[in-house]
Amino acid sequence: MYNPWCNCLKNEILLGNVRVKFLLFLISLVGLGFGKSATSVSLSIAQDSIQVGEPFEATLEVYHQLGEVVVFPDSLSDFKGFEFVSKKWEPTLLTDSGIVDKAIYQLSTYELDTIQYLSLPVVELVRKDSMKRYSNFDSVRIHFELDSLPMTIIMKEDTSFVRPELPVFKITVIFGVIVGFIYILGSWLWFGKVWVARVKTLLIKRKLKRFDKSFVDLKHKVEQDLKSKNELVVFWKKYCNTVSDFAFRSLTTQDILKLYDDEELSIALHHFDSTVYGNKPMMNFEVQSEKLKEFAHKLTLERIKKIKEDAKRS
Repeated sequence: MYNPWCNCLKNEILLGNVRVKFLLFLISLVGLGFGKSATSVSLSIAQDSIQVGEPFEATLEVYHQLGEVVVFPDSLSDFKGFEFVSKKWEPTLLTDSGIVDKAIYQLSTYELDTIQYLSLPVVELVRKDSMKRYSNFDSVRIHFELDSLPMTIIMKEDTSFVRPELPVFKITVIFGVIVGFIYILGSWLWFGKVWVARVKTLLIKRKLKRFDKSFVDLKHKVEQDLKSKNELVVFWKKYCNTVSDFAFRSLTTQDILKLYDDEELSIALHHFDSTVYGNKPMMNFEVQSEKLKEFAHKLTLERIKKIKEDAKRS
């Protein structure tokens, strides 16, 4: 038996299935559209190499969908070793698939690395949240030798200056110069020689510390070799030559002992002469070398004392 209500019901079910399939198809198309809406950020530096401190251009280009808000870096952002100079916008480009915003930055750097790498972030505002997206890295080579000095200096005014009345200003400057000159001249006449003496004393003490270290190192080096012990004596004479009024480097053992009546020094030098020139083994090498070192300290203290006395007399 033919039932018209059954046929109507079947037609409604078939029509509903078609509607559901069409709706799913639309949703999939929308999903594909959103899948292609990811924001992309690219960075390119115009020059391959620059002089240190020389401004250069870096172009930051952002592709995003219509309706999305993207915030570019500004002068308060961190440019990771680069210094912000300026920023200018390029016209927005509207394409079939989205929007391209572009900004050109002028940057400079004073870092010491030969090759500097740069990557800049943009902030994408998504509903009530934000997301940072970084660009690719680009590099620039730094040259540290300047071809020529810049003819102009870029000055930035950040304070307001009010010039005082000209006569008062002149008198104040002249008075300040005179007082400063008198103060410097008086300080030099009163304390100048003392300051010079202190500087000389400090330099001599540092030289003595370097001598002690080098003397010990050389002593360990020549301890087992008879002939090379003469190197220790030569090094000792070179130092004594700098803190004494006599030319120690050209003096023989007899000449030194005529100038300085020091029994311990005489014993030490005769031991070294017997070993170097007589090929005799040295007894108590450690003791004899220490006597040379003590005599060098004695000469140094006498030199410092003389410098201080000269400063007091003057």
